[in-house]
Amino acid sequence: MNNVAIENKYRWSKGKLTRKTYEKIEDVIQYLEDNKIRFEDTSYSNSIIKIYNNRGQSYGYTYTTGRWCCYKKGKLIKHYHSKGIEDFVINYLNKY
Repeated sequence: MNNVAIENKYRWSKGKLTRKTYEKIEDVIQYLEDNKIRFEDTSYSNSIIKIYNNRGQSYGYTYTTGRWCCYKKGKLIKHYHSKGIEDFVINYLNKY
């Protein structure tokens, strides 16, 4: 089975539906740098990278699962799912 087939499969974990992206932190950071997207690497304490859109709005992106959230006044708002960093950037980052 190839990574594409694995990547699109959801599974239950701790009562929630999750998906693994199989992305490495180095690949995510390289993608963000190549596309000149501003970010902060906060993955040293967890697997979340803080990413900023064109308007300066910050998002938390979990590179291991593709989950992301937005922050309003420093508070975490609801989590959403993406298929990976490219899917998040193309479909969500500058849409809102």
